[in-house]
Amino acid sequence: RLDYQVHHLGRQEMLPELTHLRASIPLQELEEYLQVRLRNHRVNKRVLELTAQGIVDFSVIAQADATSEGLHKLEQQELLRQIHDLNIPHRVIIYPGADEVNQVLLARAILDYYGRRIRFFPRYSTVSGRFIVSDYEDIAVDSSIRSQVFALGGVVVDAPSEADLVLMVNTPPKQLKTLGLSATEAEQRKIHLDIEHHLWDFIQGIDYYLNTDRAIAVLDIAFPNGSDKWLVPYLRNAVSLARLTAYAGWNTAGNSIGTAISHGAIRVLAQERPRSLEQEESHLSFLFERFVDDYLYQS
Repeated sequence: RLDYQVHHLGRQEMLPELTHLRASIPLQELEEYLQVRLRNHRVNKRVLELTAQGIVDFSVIAQADATSEGLHKLEQQELLRQIHDLNIPHRVIIYPGADEVNQVLLARAILDYYGRRIRFFPRYSTVSGRFIVSDYEDIAVDSSIRSQVFALGGVVVDAPSEADLVLMVNTPPKQLKTLGLSATEAEQRKIHLDIEHHLWDFIQGIDYYLNTDRAIAVLDIAFPNGSDKWLVPYLRNAVSLARLTAYAGWNTAGNSIGTAISHGAIRVLAQERPRSLEQEESHLSFLFERFVDDYLYQS
């Protein structure tokens, strides 16, 4: 990050700190790290070439655990230029994520097979929440969701009445970013309980949509590495969790977003077709596992 700030953003006042830091890292280890980055970057560029040639149908380049500044931004810019030059913006997406990508691409393949394009409408727990950049990511929450929907082969629509699946997005507290606090510190200080973040209004929205027969996926991305400790108890007292189409609140925002939208999309597809008891059990089992893992275990 310091290297990017000094050499590409012109922040020369940070040069002494960069010089000191570089001197503290063994040269061999630093060179090995940079060589590995270069190798991975070349692999990504080759994937774009294969996509342009039609050998690869669709490519996701997932960016794990990054900030708004760093070496990855230079690689990202070069890849975006290559995507433009090869004229393949409709067949490639770069976004923050990693562990959820296999699930998203599996869902995409299934939806492609059935010729189904799922329509998503995101509603946020706060007005400003859609613009917040989550921890370990470099784009706003709304951009992250739209990227994953694109990867899935879906489309974001402008009204819940147009949507197959309403995404109820519990976004990071604004004060968490403003004060630079960790999720643990925020919980200890009850930062999430502020006047803007009205969880009961958010839950009323979930209840309303469920009672109007809308499919609901809850994207619980307020904190990394686990569910929101305040949201889930309120939610389970207000609605039957089994009525939700999907839920996720584990690890990074990107991980949770991809998990919930792919599960939700496949559930929507399944409900449009004859279903077996085994399919119903599989859906409820996965939904149950999310609450046990993401809330009871991780949080």
